[in-house]
Amino acid sequence: MDYTKVKPAILSLQYHSYPDAIGGAWNLTHEINRRLVKRGYRVVIITCKPGNDYPSQEAINGVEFDRIEFAVSKDPLRLWRAIRKKIKCYMKEEENWIAHVHHPLVGVFALTEKHYRKIPKIYHFHSSWHDEEEINLAATDQDAIKLYFRFKIIRWIEWLCYRYSK
Repeated sequence: MDYTKVKPAILSLQYHSYPDAIGGAWNLTHEINRRLVKRGYRVVIITCKPGNDYPSQEAINGVEFDRIEFAVSKDPLRLWRAIRKKIKCYMKEEENWIAHVHHPLVGVFALTEKHYRKIPKIYHFHSSWHDEEEINLAATDQDAIKLYFRFKIIRWIEWLCYRYSK
């Protein structure tokens, strides 16, 4: 596909995405990305493999997938390093980038790459990560103090992402 330099390239950041994982929000973001490609934009999605049976890189409907290994995605430090490394490579390309971020954890890890902080960013969280975790962990028997701090950290991560939106 012939990408013009007039149109920015879009760097879509998600923890998981369609068709690797099925869900309403993932289907929506895939459809957005597919339609952007049809309109002549280059779309690159950095996402995590939900299992080991996915290629590291491929194009689906014109959307370029760059996947992080499954084992790496389960370790926050390794995930942070992998996201930084991938973003650093894309920031070196001669493209005008716009980031379209769908998950706060991936978004805040990306913010640690200095060249990434300079590009415009759109944060499109389909629900509050804090609220999801509150619902998912409410019925567990985890220590209340640990939960309190976990929720505070998640709120802080979400705030950081919104703080750096342009």
